[in-house]
Amino acid sequence: MGENPSLNLHQNQVNNTLEHSFSFLKNDLVIFDFDRCLIIDPNCDYEDILLITEIANYQLLELRALDYLLDKRLTLAEGDIHKIYFKSRGILKRLKKRVRNLLRLRHDFIFLLKNIENVSKLIGDYYLSQNYTCLANLFQLKQWSDSIRHRIETLGDIYNIAQTNIHKKFLLYYQILLSFVFIMEFVFLILDFFK
Repeated sequence: MGENPSLNLHQNQVNNTLEHSFSFLKNDLVIFDFDRCLIIDPNCDYEDILLITEIANYQLLELRALDYLLDKRLTLAEGDIHKIYFKSRGILKRLKKRVRNLLRLRHDFIFLLKNIENVSKLIGDYYLSQNYTCLANLFQLKQWSDSIRHRIETLGDIYNIAQTNIHKKFLLYYQILLSFVFIMEFVFLILDFFK
């Protein structure tokens, strides 16, 4: 499919390609490959197959876009962590903003993932459902979704840990300050007692 006809392909390659073939009638054939699809239908009744193929391609495109956005966010998180631990001025305000944006992004991603995963439930025809399942497996849509979910959780964990560490640091400073105040009060009380 799409290769130079003069190439002498190995039988394994031919078998792998034909593994993703479907027929509904005796005279039609659909063969899916990662970047192409061959449809043979003398009745020209292939609109549903094209729709299923477009849906699967759209899902793969959406997942790739989400993956790209997560890559950018993880790079930002790496920079933020560096700033938190090496340049601590004004970090709390910046961190709160990032966490707020992360929560918004997380909700958007989860909503998009649910829409991507639930679109396959619209397919009521068994034959079309088989075609879609084949494409979903070929495009590894489940693995993409799982990877994105894991990376969203990782991104959330990064900021939660950073936020927890900053709050612990502030609590430690607050405890030191309170201890100093109590010691000073105790010293003044003792000095006042000996007067």
